[in-house]
Amino acid sequence: MDWKGLKEQIKGVNGLLVMDNVPHKYNQDASGWTVKECLEWIKNNHEDSFPNNLIPIYGNWDNGDYDGCASFLLIDYTTGKFYEINGWHCSCYGFEGQFTPSECPIEYLAKGKQWSEAYSTVLEVVEFFKKNPIN
Repeated sequence: MDWKGLKEQIKGVNGLLVMDNVPHKYNQDASGWTVKECLEWIKNNHEDSFPNNLIPIYGNWDNGDYDGCASFLLIDYTTGKFYEINGWHCSCYGFEGQFTPSECPIEYLAKGKQWSEAYSTVLEVVEFFKKNPIN
């Protein structure tokens, strides 16, 4: 499929672009979420304006009885750079500034420590954008 065809499938969410056809996998309490639902949840738990062009491709949200933790791997679909966000909260406090995306170089992903289970999803996303370049 060419990029023109993909552009027709792009959905607007609060002024951001989201492509539900980009490969993605969410686990635990986030399993079954669409890209749109995941992005909305992340933005609702983010204190500042959330960066444009980021799409969550892999992640975990474990919402326990009194505390919870979340980790998501995102891609900037305009640059191909990966970002991660991690946070923990208790029953009294939210994520309080922990949910700021930080760049996650592909070399870091290849080492397979934090995101080892995301490896196949990352490869699918890279392959997706090779076949469907934005430019």
